[in-house]
Amino acid sequence: MGKAFDRENAKHIKFFTNNDDEFIKTFNSCADKIADIEAQNLKWNEKNTLERKITGTYPCYQAKEAYIKRGMGYSVNFEKKIAK
Repeated sequence: MGKAFDRENAKHIKFFTNNDDEFIKTFNSCADKIADIEAQNLKWNEKNTLERKITGTYPCYQAKEAYIKRGMGYSVNFEKKIAK
């Protein structure tokens, strides 16, 4: 994870922090992906691996960071969608 990644990462976090519609749309789409995994009755470790793939990569990781930056909380698990 070099400087280019950090720059892109910061850019996306800033974008989501400053653009309500894109932030909400992206956050809620991440919440849908997590809900889909939850609905599959997988073993905990399989579920955890799949969820980490989503929450640890673009754009959900950046949406999660923007959620924190916006002062909406620190525990971001995409369990609840954000209402407009």
